[in-house]
Amino acid sequence: MKKLTILLVLLVAGGVCIAGCTTEENGEVLPTETPEATETVPEEVTTPPTEEVTEEPTEEEVTEEPTEEEVTGPTANLVETAADAGQFTTLVAAIEAAGLTEELSTGGPYTIFAPTDAAFAAIPAETLDALLASPDEELTEILTYHVVDGEYYAEDLTNVASLDTLQGTMLTISIDGDTVMVDGAQVIDQDIQASNGVIHVIDEVLVPIGVELPAATDGEMEEATEEMTEEVTEEMTEEETETPE
Repeated sequence: MKKLTILLVLLVAGGVCIAGCTTEENGEVLPTETPEATETVPEEVTTPPTEEVTEEPTEEEVTEEPTEEEVTGPTANLVETAADAGQFTTLVAAIEAAGLTEELSTGGPYTIFAPTDAAFAAIPAETLDALLASPDEELTEILTYHVVDGEYYAEDLTNVASLDTLQGTMLTISIDGDTVMVDGAQVIDQDIQASNGVIHVIDEVLVPIGVELPAATDGEMEEATEEMTEEVTEEMTEEETETPE
């Protein structure tokens, strides 16, 4: 009985030792308790927002806003446009003298082949004065010979050989390369737009067949010849006295 008691004591002590100590298995020391697993939560990584790069438009992509005239068209009529140009002073005065201002300002559209002041200056002053003094006769015939019903731009002139004028007869159009001729006059500027038509600039005053200009007196012709001679002489003298650089 005493031996049995001792044996039980030893067995109980051995069990306590086994529970509190580690056990060797295959030469490895195993822990008696499994440590609690700790979950590692990765820190949230925030990516900084990328800066949006706005490309500036290139020079080709930048379009200029149209001007008011390009949107609505020219606002000045043919007579106003000619007056504003500064090179048609005599023409505008002749139009007013002939009583054509209202028609060329409100009618149309018209195409005007407009002689410059230099072109009118080629006419003797006495002849021009005579024309302005009797506008109901030759002056009206001459002016309406420069006006065509309808708008004909430079590109249109290349496709026509003649144009009917308000005077009743036709203008002959001829093209030689970049040179445009209207009867005997050369077109020196084109496509001046107005609200009721277009102006082409010519270097001579056109006279329709059957209309004669008042003749200048002999004294005026002599004076004009003398002036031309003096101008030529002065030019030649300047060329002779000019020293080369």
